[in-house]
Amino acid sequence: MNEYQIGRDLQDLRSRIDRIEAGVHGNHEMDDRYGLGHASASTLMGAVSGKPIAWEQPKAYPLPAFVTGFLNVEPALLQTLADVQTWTCVPEPLVFTVTWDAGGVDEFYRLANQRFSIIRFRNPDTGATTAKYSYSAQKIASGRGRTAGPQPNSMGIHLRDGAGGSLFHWAHNYWVGCRDNHVVVFEKDFPAGLYDIVRGATWEHVGVRINRC
Repeated sequence: MNEYQIGRDLQDLRSRIDRIEAGVHGNHEMDDRYGLGHASASTLMGAVSGKPIAWEQPKAYPLPAFVTGFLNVEPALLQTLADVQTWTCVPEPLVFTVTWDAGGVDEFYRLANQRFSIIRFRNPDTGATTAKYSYSAQKIASGRGRTAGPQPNSMGIHLRDGAGGSLFHWAHNYWVGCRDNHVVVFEKDFPAGLYDIVRGATWEHVGVRINRC
């Protein structure tokens, strides 16, 4: 290893130490130097739109792949008796921005082709009934920023009744990488007795600190 490479490695090590120390001591000048930012809105809202597409399976049988793909439900699950309601979502796409500490605003990432479903399963063997919701979207990073540190982004989903009241709530954590471009799915079981009174859903995304890519 020549002197140039040794010097470059030492400089890189020094910069890493500076960044760690800046985080420990709250040095915002160092934050600006290394391109830290935050979500421009602490909370970004989304919701289902219009009337759902409702579907009921009268008896257990395998479904074509295009049906399970549209409903975003595993084929094996729909081989039991099931009811499904699926909504489109607004805004579409859901776009997140980052405001950099040193100034300027960039797109952070977006969620596109969003779909929200509630599914009720009835096991024909045991008679047990269960229910779950499923939110899916294509997460597309801009390549300008990534989730900083261990604290994740959070998406809180509320199932709503006809008057807009919250019937059930759950928060899902996720991270955004510089090159993300893939489908994300957030699912959670909820009390099956609520299925018939669910009339929609809303969600809020809470932003976190962001590093430049």
